[in-house]
Amino acid sequence: IAMDQPKHDAQRKVVSPIVAPANLAKLEGTIRERAGKILDSLPVNETFNWVDRVSIELTTQMLATLFDFPWEERRKLTRWSDIATSEEAFETPEGEAAREAELFECAA
Repeated sequence: IAMDQPKHDAQRKVVSPIVAPANLAKLEGTIRERAGKILDSLPVNETFNWVDRVSIELTTQMLATLFDFPWEERRKLTRWSDIATSEEAFETPEGEAAREAELFECAA
């Protein structure tokens, strides 16, 4: 997201086949089923965080499926994405070291 060409192009090329329209069409039933379950699980007459409960949850479920990532650890994908794209939270040397450690875990 926060990367310029040509590095972005090279990394995008690796992922593009996975999210190509033909591949996503094969997953349509799974996407609809999971979206339905997520929507059915939402609280009624209560305030909740739509981004966390729906957007992030459905996205991480599908990414875990696409990348064969351990289901129970799928929220790590969100954390790693946040860490990789955030500059503000890691402005100290200690913060940057923590960021690097988490990104190394992601790459492992």
